[in-house]
Amino acid sequence: MMNAERIRTLNAEEIEIRVQSITEKGVSILLYKDARVDMTILDEVFGITGW
Repeated sequence: MMNAERIRTLNAEEIEIRVQSITEKGVSILLYKDARVDMTILDEVFGITGW
């Protein structure tokens, strides 16, 4: 199996939610993750010095 196939999807706790704006028409939210999440996943798959 190729390493790329072993890269997992994000866990809910790795995704942050922020309100961008609130208007009379509704709410706009942003979903994001920081670079540390990517680094953690790469470490899991390729090892700390493998990527």
